[in-house]
Amino acid sequence: MASAREDGANSTAPNADEEEDDYMTMVIQDPVKQETSMQRAARLKRESRQRGVIKSKAQLAQEAEEAREKALSTSLLEGPRSQQSKGLAMMAKMGFTGGGLGKDSGKGNPSGITEPISVTKKEDRSGIGHAAEKRRRAEESGEGQRNSKAVRTADDFDPAEYRDRMSRERLVEKLEKQITAAQRLAASLDDERESPNGGGDNNDAKKSITSRKRLKSYPKEYRAYIRQQQEQDRRRHDRALLATHHDRDLNGDEDNDDITALGKRVTEYVEAEDLDESDEELEEFCSLDAEERLRSIVLYLREQHNYCFWCKQAYPDKSMEGCPGLTEDDHD
Repeated sequence: MASAREDGANSTAPNADEEEDDYMTMVIQDPVKQETSMQRAARLKRESRQRGVIKSKAQLAQEAEEAREKALSTSLLEGPRSQQSKGLAMMAKMGFTGGGLGKDSGKGNPSGITEPISVTKKEDRSGIGHAAEKRRRAEESGEGQRNSKAVRTADDFDPAEYRDRMSRERLVEKLEKQITAAQRLAASLDDERESPNGGGDNNDAKKSITSRKRLKSYPKEYRAYIRQQQEQDRRRHDRALLATHHDRDLNGDEDNDDITALGKRVTEYVEAEDLDESDEELEEFCSLDAEERLRSIVLYLREQHNYCFWCKQAYPDKSMEGCPGLTEDDHD
């Protein structure tokens, strides 16, 4: 009798430990509490108001990110859900007791992973393995090491050096603008002196400035300005010529009188013969510092036209009596 009781206890113990679901037992759930009419009306109103709110792309992206992080941070081996998981029950029957997956190395450290593989979002459009290949090539060529040395850390930042560099850049920008203005003035004064009409209007003066045959016939002080004007005139002439040919193809019955009346005739353009040639003298002048180039142009104006670039006026003779000096600081 005692042995029969022990056998019955042993036969019921595994069933109690395994806690298998009895599919033949009918589960009767507690009745759901019915909501009142006022509660139902409030719930429908709240749901309707929530459906009417249109979420922005940023909000949708944030909600998706939060849901993904929540799902990835939730362990399937812990919590109440793990007790009802059929998959974990099957793994337990196959010998899984928790911990890492993989063969035990014998030293107490499993060779498998102990946590799920993390999800890495791909933001760019490059193919799979492109980043690793690019990193490998950079390491082989030593580019990665050079770039890491070139990047300055926050500890290396010098405020005084930064202020000096920014001040120098602003000064160079100011000097370049003054150089362009002085070159334009020198070219205009030379043209007025050589023109029989005394320079004429501004458009005629500009045309006369850029009408000489060779660029090397201009003084080096403002030859770069003339070269720039010539290149701009050539590009403008090419665009106008292309547009005129296009209009002629569309309107083939127009004669020369019609073209002149409609203002479609291309303005005559004279290109310098040596526009595309190298100019060592000009290159040497342009290689000077901005201060040296500006000083040279200011001296040219004083020597050739008795004109002070800082006073903004011409003097009757070379003595230039009344001019404070040669530099801008002398006129402060």
